[in-house]
Amino acid sequence: MSSANIIIAALSVLLLLVLVVAAVQYRKRQALALRFQEFNEHLHEVSADASIGRRMAPQGDPDAAVLAETINRLFDALGERDEKIQGRDRLFRDFSRTLPEIVIIHDEKILLANESAAGLVGLEPAQLVGRDIADLVKPAYRALFRKHVAKRLAGENVPRRLEIQLINGNEAGLWVEAQSSNIEFHGTQAILTIARDDALKSLIGQLMKQELLNADVIIDYEHPTSVQLDVPPLDNDPRRHQADL
Repeated sequence: MSSANIIIAALSVLLLLVLVVAAVQYRKRQALALRFQEFNEHLHEVSADASIGRRMAPQGDPDAAVLAETINRLFDALGERDEKIQGRDRLFRDFSRTLPEIVIIHDEKILLANESAAGLVGLEPAQLVGRDIADLVKPAYRALFRKHVAKRLAGENVPRRLEIQLINGNEAGLWVEAQSSNIEFHGTQAILTIARDDALKSLIGQLMKQELLNADVIIDYEHPTSVQLDVPPLDNDPRRHQADL
């Protein structure tokens, strides 16, 4: 056999070996891709039920087994965090029920509210969730309140207390002193607002309105910009006693 034939035969064998190795690698890659696809599909199925305790099944491949164990630990950690959040929410709901004040967690929308807040509009607390927080404010104060909320969410320095009127089914509305602070709710920034009934201001407003309705309006035509209110004297007004004499 000539040297040329030997070289050709050697090259043929080498080419055959290369083809065999390539075929083996191709089949390995195919098998690996198939295992990865099966693993991925299993992961999607488990993630849908992870909240109820489902976890990744044991894997035959050592590398896949390590990855599955890591994923299961992540699911466990997320489950523990969700339980803590839900427990905190339940604690807030139970505690807020005992408070006469209006208690709301919100951003621009209402995230959580107690019965006192829902009672303003005759709804249940769950029915308030998702509504615009400014819907609870009298129209004359909505722009002010929206601006206050936007600045607080943006981290700007704003007063902690704000006097506003809320709707409550009555034309006069409800004067409250609202105190707000930034908190974290379900992993996002939110605002906790507690509003207390400003009974004194509400009473003064009602008395002033009643007195205006009962007053005689006197217009000074020499000074058109001047308007006088002739309010009837109260029972304890000295003028009343002098008139009686």
